[in-house]
Amino acid sequence: MIMKNHGKGKIIYCGTNLGEAADFDLTAFEQFVVKVAELSGVKQNLYSVHRGVHIDKIDENIIVVNNSSETNAEIKFDGEY
Repeated sequence: MIMKNHGKGKIIYCGTNLGEAADFDLTAFEQFVVKVAELSGVKQNLYSVHRGVHIDKIDENIIVVNNSSETNAEIKFDGEY
């Protein structure tokens, strides 16, 4: 993994085995993801529509949905996001 300055920002080059890294050391992987978000200026905007379901709008075209519950959940997006 390498981080380089580029223009006004940074580029982080990662190997292709990030999923394997998460399996090996989940805490370290979570710390990595938090640091990348911090460096990129992403602000937390979590909200929950169901218990265990969290939604983040990261950019105009990126919405991340995480269901950490044991059951399926249905999410409907109304309006513009």
